Amino acid sequence: MKIYNPIENFPVSIIEDLYSNEELEIIMKEINILEYFSLPPDQTGTAYRDGKAIKQNMGIFLDYLFLENRAQSKILSINRKIFNKNIVQLLMQKNIIWSLFEIVNLDVTLLSYYSNKDHYGSHEDFSPITVLSYFLRDSDFTGGQLYFPQANLEIQIKHNMCIIMLGSLRHQVMPIISNKIGRAHV
Repeated sequence: MKIYNPIENFPVSIIEDLYSNEELEIIMKEINILEYFSLPPDQTGTAYRDGKAIKQNMGIFLDYLFLENRAQSKILSINRKIFNKNIVQLLMQKNIIWSLFEIVNLDVTLLSYYSNKDHYGSHEDFSPITVLSYFLRDSDFTGGQLYFPQANLEIQIKHNMCIIMLGSLRHQVMPIISNKIGRAHV
């Protein structure tokens, strides 16, 4: 596991290789199954501009799907790792702003599926902290970078990468471009 800040004193931190190979295998199996339950942008909390959704992708809120029993979702169980005291301490060493993790008492997990031409326009989140975990099923694509206009920072996504940021930071997901016929999944 590697934790770093792409820009000093900017409230964005990156964790590479957060999950073990065994955890990744379990997560990927559930991702593949849950895709059949994914919903369009207007049903997954998208932002709007001029009456139009600013994202194009599919997704599903796992907390609502597993409302009666969160433990049924391996993803919801395994992603608790981000709240591990040791990991939070390491994050706080990189940026004291992550002491916010110590007061978090609610989290919501949106599983998003991006394929060819999918994107998410510039927006802010309502959450104090946003944690984005990337699980790539295909690497034959370009785009998909997470862009922060305020810092002119573009982060190239990788499999098993986690980006932690203040939810109030303006950010966007650049369009995915795939040369394959069908869907390239990110």
